[in-house]
Amino acid sequence: MSTMNPAGREALSEAELDRLSDFLDSLTTPDAMDLETLDGFFCALIAGPEMVMPSECLPVIWGGELPDESAFASIEEANSILQLIMRHWNAIIAELDAETVYLPVIGEPDERNVAGRGWARGFMRGVNLRRHSWTEIFEREDEGQMLTIPIVADEVDPKWPAEPLREEVRPPSAKHGTRSI
Repeated sequence: MSTMNPAGREALSEAELDRLSDFLDSLTTPDAMDLETLDGFFCALIAGPEMVMPSECLPVIWGGELPDESAFASIEEANSILQLIMRHWNAIIAELDAETVYLPVIGEPDERNVAGRGWARGFMRGVNLRRHSWTEIFEREDEGQMLTIPIVADEVDPKWPAEPLREEVRPPSAKHGTRSI
């Protein structure tokens, strides 16, 4: 990601991504997001046709109501985690504003050796927050056809792709660098 982003819009460092990932992984709510899912979720919200306020998306990230005070060791940690979340959001916006290729945060491949499902599920969770607005885009002949991609469903098709991608056609990967986690 670009290092030329204005203050508050710079990409999280590896250590910051790890810290945010560790925090998200520590949440015990079954629907809480991990870092890969959060990244897809934010991409949908940012690219979406309507603005979504943090007060609306934070409970989705946590997997329900905001975690109780035991989720954070201190008020300082709560503030720090919220700052990391908002900086990640702002860094995605800065990348998209710069019209560069955004490299999503992708975790390890799943049990079927398919990477990116968490990201796709997060993207669809973002779409579902404003389903009616996205539906209007999908139905427009001029724009909707461009958006017809495999993740545009209520759930990612577990049979797609039928075969795992061969190593030579996968994007290059480095820790948080294609940004794998």
